Amino acid sequence: MMKYYITLLISILISAHLYVGCKNVNSKKGGQEIINPQKDNPELNKLKGKINSGFDEDSLELSNIYNSYLQRYNDSIKIDTTFIFRDSKVKVDFQYYCTHDSSLTLPEKYIEVYGIKEFVTHNFESSLKIELNDKYILDTIIKKSMFEDTIPIELRKYGVLLYPVLTFKKGNRVEIDYSLSIPLTDVGRLISFPIINDEELKRKR
Repeated sequence: MMKYYITLLISILISAHLYVGCKNVNSKKGGQEIINPQKDNPELNKLKGKINSGFDEDSLELSNIYNSYLQRYNDSIKIDTTFIFRDSKVKVDFQYYCTHDSSLTLPEKYIEVYGIKEFVTHNFESSLKIELNDKYILDTIIKKSMFEDTIPIELRKYGVLLYPVLTFKKGNRVEIDYSLSIPLTDVGRLISFPIINDEELKRKR
């Protein structure tokens, strides 16, 4: 009986998040500010407190995963750095952000553990500009579509780009690594977008 009660409350909380999010979360385009439904809805926060008081460990973990993912809609990651690579100066200007496009709908099989039947979410993209010795060599937008030939169909349909990291790899390569994953699940894989390598240096010098 307690498990049923907790599952019911989780479903109510997530449904409330989805409803409020659809109504209130807006892109910053046009000068509008994003409204955080978790912060600006006192009734939802009260409900959240009641549920947390009755959570078992697994339910609390699910709640944290769900809330952490929603927070990514409002967050962006910026990398603005300059470094020396093989005696050349490389400048990286990178920004990762949510598109707020509501273009992905996850079916129940991926999110039934949360007590919901579907979940509408957004793609994430990155703008990337690279300068080599003070000359631009790359200006692009990194999208999931760039990797579609190398990923399984489920990630093509439902995956998003998460957790970008600038990495220096063996073999004199610099890349942006992502987890291309289905939101709220552990289904995904590591993918990399190359920034520069030895061959690139030889061509661009």
